[in-house]
Amino acid sequence: MSRCSENMTIKFVQEYRARPCLWNTKLAIYKNKAARDTALKEIEEVMGVEGFGINEIKNKIKNLRSTYSQEKRKIKDSKKSGAGIDDVYLPNIKWFSEMDSFLKNFEDKKRPTEDNFNITVSNLYTSKY
Repeated sequence: MSRCSENMTIKFVQEYRARPCLWNTKLAIYKNKAARDTALKEIEEVMGVEGFGINEIKNKIKNLRSTYSQEKRKIKDSKKSGAGIDDVYLPNIKWFSEMDSFLKNFEDKKRPTEDNFNITVSNLYTSKY
């Protein structure tokens, strides 16, 4: 199912949405491997596609999340460019709005990263000795 129809992908996203233990990092059950495995197995059964097992489902989720993040970045970048409202990027992926309806509150709340290159040379010498 790596290349599936738009309708199948929308159905897949809806099944993914119905199982917050796979995407809602705020839930305690998110860290429960047994619950996550059960949810993946449920998706496998509901989708009922030959050769679309747990590993393929995990890859599909990873690919959809990656594409979703890329589309969100394009929207954000188009707003930054100083373009008018008519020039803001709008994804034409059919499943995007479905995915955005439940992930939008989680995508932008990533932990801040630290730049490893902000260490000054003097700090390197003082921390070693």
